[in-house]
Amino acid sequence: MSNYSEYLDNLFKGITNPKGTLGDAAHAQAVFRRNFYRLAPRQKFLYHTVFELSDDALRVLTTFNQNTILQKEINLLVKTADLPKMNVEVTTKNMYNRKKNVQTAISYDPVNISFHDDNLGLTTALLEGYYRYYYVDGNHRSDTIAFDPRNTYKGESFHGYRYGFDNDSIGPFFKSIQIFQLARQSYTGFELINPMLTSIQHDTMDYSDSVGTVENQIQVAYEGVRYSRGGVEEGTPKGFAEEHYDKSPSPNTLAGGNTNFFGPGGVFESLFEIWENSR
Repeated sequence: MSNYSEYLDNLFKGITNPKGTLGDAAHAQAVFRRNFYRLAPRQKFLYHTVFELSDDALRVLTTFNQNTILQKEINLLVKTADLPKMNVEVTTKNMYNRKKNVQTAISYDPVNISFHDDNLGLTTALLEGYYRYYYVDGNHRSDTIAFDPRNTYKGESFHGYRYGFDNDSIGPFFKSIQIFQLARQSYTGFELINPMLTSIQHDTMDYSDSVGTVENQIQVAYEGVRYSRGGVEEGTPKGFAEEHYDKSPSPNTLAGGNTNFFGPGGVFESLFEIWENSR
């Protein structure tokens, strides 16, 4: 009789508490894993950047102008990129018998972007082009100009050669700089309005470092931010999945030659795992 009572007690407890006494709460699983990870945090390494050069800049960078692939490869060599940062100035005013917060201005902190300094020297060539576009000093050749310790450049007259900004550059170098977060075949874009470099920093060379890689760093000032959203596909965002992108099907799929349907590592096992993870 006691065994029968214990059986009923365990049956009743199982119905009212299907997890049992050791079952854990599924709050995080319900938030982050269900509905195909809709609310899961984004991954930092899933991003794409786009540097669009103006027509005036391409006339200076003749190599980039003649080879559109190089323009797209610049986007693939971004190592790290800050997303925009905005600061809103708020002033507290006296309004009758209470305090009132009033917005007075908005400012945009510069963002830092680092590039891999590749063996071809592509990212260095981009920064060289920016320097030569705005500053005439970068266009003087050492074999055709004499340097003077008192006047930098020695010409026929005291100001025989042009300096600094005296380079007849009026239009911007960058048409736009865009950073795209990627997740679940969609993107969120941040476009920096009127971007301008405030810092160009080449790396440090070190004979004792045999592990680290060389990079170029820039700091970008901008006047505003424009947001965008959409679906990810070939060429959207601009240049995505067009150059050096592996389009071969996975060997675990039917298109990749997997003829194993029901066994370990088979197609249906993978589908079942996807369905389980999305619950």
